[in-house]
Amino acid sequence: MLFLMTAFSAGAGTCIACRWYAAALLLFAATAIAAHRLMSRQNRTLRDLRRFVNAVRFEEFNISFRLSVEKGLDREIGAKLEEAIEILNEKTQQREGRLNFYDLLLNRIDFAIIAVNADDRVTWINRAAVNMTGRLRSLSDLRDFSPEIYGSVRQLTSGEIQTVTLSGEQDSKVISVSMANACIRGDDIRIISLKNIRPIIEQTESEAWRKLVSILRHEIMNSMAPIISLAETFASPDADAEPGIISKTMQTIYRRSKGLVEFVQNYRRLTDIPAPQLKPFSVREMLEGITVLLEAQGIRFTYRVHPDGLVIKADYTQIEQVLINLIKNAWEASVHNGQPLVSVTAGPDPFQRPQIAISDNGEGILPDVYRRLFIPFFTTKKNGSGIGLSICKQIISAHGGTITVTSTPNRGSCFMVRL
Repeated sequence: MLFLMTAFSAGAGTCIACRWYAAALLLFAATAIAAHRLMSRQNRTLRDLRRFVNAVRFEEFNISFRLSVEKGLDREIGAKLEEAIEILNEKTQQREGRLNFYDLLLNRIDFAIIAVNADDRVTWINRAAVNMTGRLRSLSDLRDFSPEIYGSVRQLTSGEIQTVTLSGEQDSKVISVSMANACIRGDDIRIISLKNIRPIIEQTESEAWRKLVSILRHEIMNSMAPIISLAETFASPDADAEPGIISKTMQTIYRRSKGLVEFVQNYRRLTDIPAPQLKPFSVREMLEGITVLLEAQGIRFTYRVHPDGLVIKADYTQIEQVLINLIKNAWEASVHNGQPLVSVTAGPDPFQRPQIAISDNGEGILPDVYRRLFIPFFTTKKNGSGIGLSICKQIISAHGGTITVTSTPNRGSCFMVRL
């Protein structure tokens, strides 16, 4: 069309030069018609481009450009616009499908999730949270549900977990409160989760009581059965035994009675752990002191602290007791190896919480032993009491932390303490 306009204009100029005015007039008219058609086509293209831009802005992808092509829109441009609309429509449907899936998934879980922006405004809340706390508009509305939970949330840092007990008229709840930070489209979002862990605690307590009763029954019966049998034998009026046999019998009764008393004392040690006294201290200084203490007993280990000035807030004496116990266990597990290696590594985890790892190159832990490591009075040592790891677990739990173990047969084990 532009070529025709140029040709008509050139022809009109030539006709005027040759004084063919009638022909020049016709050519000027043809040029004007071509210019009008060109402008109409450009306007049609601009209108369709505006339609496309508005469709993208408002995510309305149910438009078509086929009719526009029939009315003059360039076929190649029309095909590209149709293709772009189809791609955008498909991606929008995929995104909406994912959002619907995640929304359905998060609304089916049994604990509350609340997303809060930097202005403490609630940007998303799942059904479980609405059922628990009611409809929240801002974080401050949580105070009406529970001032304790609101105060806990205000103090939480990313990755930290706290528990809050709520007492009701009929029952009480133990709410686990945790928070994670996220950056979504440049906005800082706090994701708060609230979960009633009372059923889990009750189930765990019930299982722990069953195990404890089983252990107590086993230990008491092992000690009392021979004592009762021997006492019954010599309590009979017809009993006639030599002094030597009576002496051995009394020694046996003494040993079993003493063992039962020691068992009860160990149980008291297990249940009488004092509440931790939290104070900040240097991890490196603690490990230096433990090194001197254990080297005097022939136990050697290496340690690495990063950062070098790592400070934790905990009960110094209790954490020291835990580390000494774990390092001794690691040494005993690897001492039969030709070259025992025990290493301690301390530093922050991905959530900036302090963690201490104690690794060895021993024989590892068998699967059946692995499951019972922290059960009170369970031991694989000939003269062990079976309360060392149980005390360690209780101490770390009292600090709000965890103690876990990973092990590979013939390659060693690693106990991880997180505070």
